[in-house]
Amino acid sequence: MKAIGWIIGIVAVLLVAVGVYVVINSGALLERAMETYGTRYLGAPVAVDEVAVSLTEGSSTVSGLKVGNPSGFSGPPAFQLAAVNVTLDPQQTTSELIVLKSVTIDGAEVAALARGGETNFKRLMDHLNREIGAADQAEETGVQSEVKLIIDRFAFTNARASIDSDLLGQAVVDLPDVHLHDIGRKTGGATVGE
Repeated sequence: MKAIGWIIGIVAVLLVAVGVYVVINSGALLERAMETYGTRYLGAPVAVDEVAVSLTEGSSTVSGLKVGNPSGFSGPPAFQLAAVNVTLDPQQTTSELIVLKSVTIDGAEVAALARGGETNFKRLMDHLNREIGAADQAEETGVQSEVKLIIDRFAFTNARASIDSDLLGQAVVDLPDVHLHDIGRKTGGATVGE
């Protein structure tokens, strides 16, 4: 379950970054970028049904995000989201601090597949770590200031997780909704790692 938490966290952070990117770029460009870079970094197909952008409101909606399985695993997508809504607060956002009025992740479905001693999520995480390590080595910059995030309202709703194991069988569970407020507000921003 820890790997699922990491995947959800990484996807949430990617979606937050996407929300900021959306304010600057069109939905079609963003959709292609999510599919291209998501596939590269996760080592599995990433598809997006639609990206809607409202520059006047500083908001974006990503519909139908799907992360497939790495090679060697077949079944339902490892991760899929019905919709993600992100609203940026442009008046408080700077180059070092991103302030989001709200982030809503709705209809997440996580499907863990276990084959022998390996899972689809472990394989995704291993690939992601290799790609991030390669990107870090490619950077020749010194100490960088890490961008911090403040999220005023965060909601993770209507989620479901399933497991399909060749050893343990199958199970499906509905996950409780999560509602958080003022993430990073007291400390002047939370790092992506936090």
